[in-house]
Amino acid sequence: MRLSTSGDHMKLVFLLSSLFFTTSAFAKLNFNSDYPLYLSDQSRYTHAQVEAALDQAFSYQKPVVLFVHGRGNEPEKSLNGGTYVEGNAVHKIEQQYGVKVVMFNWDSSAFLYDRNKPLRKMPAAAASLKKVLTKVNAYMKANKNKKITLLAHSMGSIVIQKYVQTYGWEFKDQIFASVLFTSPDADNKNHALWLDQVAQSEKVYLTINKDDNILKKSNDARERNVSALGLNPIKPFSHKLTYLDLTKMGTAPGAATGAHEVFNKLNMKDQKNVCEIFEALLTSGSPNLSASTFTTNISGYFNFQFKRDDNAPCFK
Repeated sequence: MRLSTSGDHMKLVFLLSSLFFTTSAFAKLNFNSDYPLYLSDQSRYTHAQVEAALDQAFSYQKPVVLFVHGRGNEPEKSLNGGTYVEGNAVHKIEQQYGVKVVMFNWDSSAFLYDRNKPLRKMPAAAASLKKVLTKVNAYMKANKNKKITLLAHSMGSIVIQKYVQTYGWEFKDQIFASVLFTSPDADNKNHALWLDQVAQSEKVYLTINKDDNILKKSNDARERNVSALGLNPIKPFSHKLTYLDLTKMGTAPGAATGAHEVFNKLNMKDQKNVCEIFEALLTSGSPNLSASTFTTNISGYFNFQFKRDDNAPCFK
């Protein structure tokens, strides 16, 4: 089945999927701090059951993604949809990339673009993540034949930031095939200070879209002249991570795309190079940056080459 921004059939599939996950087939899911991990079938796991969650995810014989969601009424938003902005992220990732998602759930409830309420929950979210990552690290050391990717979206980037600033990145050996921050809502100011700690042992990638319609409105609870990292990174840049700039990757050269959920293939405007890089990262592969991007005068900062092709294998 072909996946394309112009593919009406695939859009219908996702519409029907969204409708299914918002019906009475599943009860509405409310945040519960006792259960930091969820799978797409809504099975939930305590901090003592992290290994069981990973065992179950890997039992599908697919690449595994540990997903740290952003702002919203979670886990309802990412598992059942039915929200004002996007939703069903877990199912989109699994269906579009052929992976199995383990979602880290934190108390991210907010109304529309409010950042204050989720930000007040960051200390608790970081403490919960610490417990999870400690067990993920031990699990991966004991299962060296397995691979897992860490995907942090939007305000999920701040959960990791708070974790690093509070506890440090505690792992000297690489845990993840890659660590991918999509549309990070963390502040652009001094971002390299905490990201460099992660990049000491991990391969870290971070997306930029200067036309992101959500991040443009995500301004409250910031210092003056500070904006979202995924909207406008500023000096000093990190020399240890990879910046992937999606700006102007629209339907024509120079055309903007306001997409915030950039991992969603339906938002990629049939951009072959964008799709292939995400495909590699989210399936624990190695992206071919030289074939898909242009280098810039900033070390580690890459702009995507414009190439639309809705028949590319990545969209099928």
